[in-house]
Amino acid sequence: MPILPVSDPADPRLAPYTSIREKDLTRGHGARFIVEGKVTLEALLTRSRFAVESVFLADSRLEPLAGLISLVPDDVPIYAAAQAVMDRIAGFPMHRGVLACGLKGEISTPSEFLHP
Repeated sequence: MPILPVSDPADPRLAPYTSIREKDLTRGHGARFIVEGKVTLEALLTRSRFAVESVFLADSRLEPLAGLISLVPDDVPIYAAAQAVMDRIAGFPMHRGVLACGLKGEISTPSEFLHP
């Protein structure tokens, strides 16, 4: 998947990332959740039962995260923006410059959780 540049903070493709707050990282987006940072993105891509809907990176993180970016499935859009644009979309300074939107999927039963 090519990197999709973003320059407009009002870009509708980035709606899940708009004005996020800490509580939005785990709830508040219905069937979606937001992860922040390299470690959580790596976990989402490599050790998670959850699908990735999109990835949103600061331009400055593209080169350092090239190996991790290569793990993003081909059908998942990867958006990149200048740090100032990313901060404006998120609603606060995104120091890590790494966000991803995951899909919660079906809720597991206790039995499925204990005996996958």
